Amino acid sequence: MATTVALVGVTHPHARMYLDTLDALDEVAGVVLCDADTQAASEVATRVPKVVGVYGELAEALADPAVTHVLVALPNDQTPAALVRAIEAGKSVFAEKPCARSAAEFAPVRAALARQPVPFGVAYLNRAHPAMRQIRELYQAGALGRLTAVELRMVTTQVRLRNPNHWLFKRAVAGGGILTWLGCHWLDLVRYLTGDEYASVSAQLATL
Repeated sequence: MATTVALVGVTHPHARMYLDTLDALDEVAGVVLCDADTQAASEVATRVPKVVGVYGELAEALADPAVTHVLVALPNDQTPAALVRAIEAGKSVFAEKPCARSAAEFAPVRAALARQPVPFGVAYLNRAHPAMRQIRELYQAGALGRLTAVELRMVTTQVRLRNPNHWLFKRAVAGGGILTWLGCHWLDLVRYLTGDEYASVSAQLATL
């Protein structure tokens, strides 16, 4: 069966990366773009050979019988509703992280998956890194002994170098800042490497 992927949200910072990957995959026969800004989507389509269509509404993309998979790369406040609709349409779904502004807003997605258990993945790509897989194997084999603590550090560029006007830095849209956008990779890795879940959370914050 030929795989056609609907990319929902062409203006996301990672959309180009996803399109380049989809275009390079032999398993992907075609790509349709879905974005309210159809002009922007049409311009992107001219640069990606595998794009076979452009839609302005998610419903149109989900109704396309050729679409087997949906890749959602929308602002965080719009992502949960789009994910639910794609799941309910029976499509395989891949989502740009962190998928929502809060755990509470992601709850309907989990409920939809319980009702319709389609293949579902989130872009925590560090899980696939060979070093991370090796660490996981070593820990699960008991080679690292008893785990008593994990320390994570993340160094990234300043917000002012990443376009402060972007929605990623608007709390009402993103739900948080750099920790929500990039720190979530490392918070996820702890769960992946150890197989444990977070039991409680506390935090300290300072602006320096």
